[in-house]
This record gives sequence, structure tokens and C-alpha cells, in this order.
Amino acid sequence: MSSKIKVGIWGLGRAGNCLHSNELKMYPDMFEIAAGCDIDPERCRLIEEKVPGIRTYTDGEAFLNDKDVELVAVAVRSPDHVKYCIRALEAGKYVFSEKPVAISDEGCDRLIEASKRFPGKLFCRQNRRF
Repeated sequence: MSSKIKVGIWGLGRAGNCLHSNELKMYPDMFEIAAGCDIDPERCRLIEEKVPGIRTYTDGEAFLNDKDVELVAVAVRSPDHVKYCIRALEAGKYVFSEKPVAISDEGCDRLIEASKRFPGKLFCRQNRRF
């Protein structure tokens, strides 16, 4: 049994395919990129070339039903972060949200409520700045 956290990246544009995937690869003893999901099949193909053995999806529900994915890195378009984070939490996943966490106070409130329903399962990405 692997002790690595199996990650699924939801959104394979610049943040998902470049930032998240590259940063996760920096910690090969801690993380395994198990799956990726994007509505654009070409983006799925690009990450398949970069991450051998990754499973890719163009359907969000199929992605969330992947039993190997323990942690979902949400890297979709900024206005959709809240909706996708909540969907992943409701699917029983740990969630790591790309910034911005939300683009409105209402979105932040929705995430706060979701984090109360799923304590200890929502995390927010902050850039490493030196």
C-alpha cells in the first residue's frame, strides 16, 4: 500500500498543467498525480504526455467517482473555484483550492459553510514568494 497522497487535478490549463503538476512532482515521496480532468480533450492529452500512467477525464462526475483520487486540486477558472470545491467536498474528497479561493464575499461564505460541513478537508493554495 502506498503512503503517497493520490491527487486529481481538476482544470488542466496553466495552473493545473504547469503549476500544480510541476509542484507536486517536486515531492515524489509524498504525492502521486493519479488523475486529471478538463473539458478540453487536448489539455488531457498534454498532461498524459507529461505524467505517465495518469487517468484523464473530460467528465467531472466520472473524475470525482475515481476511487483512487484522495485529494482534488481545483485549478479551474477563478469564478468557478467555489462551485468545484464544494462538488469535490461533497464527493468525499480532500480539496486544495487554487487562488483566489473565491471572487466574492458570498463565495467565501459558501466555502466557510462547506468547510464546517467537511471539517479538515479544505485547503487553500498560496504562491511561494521569496
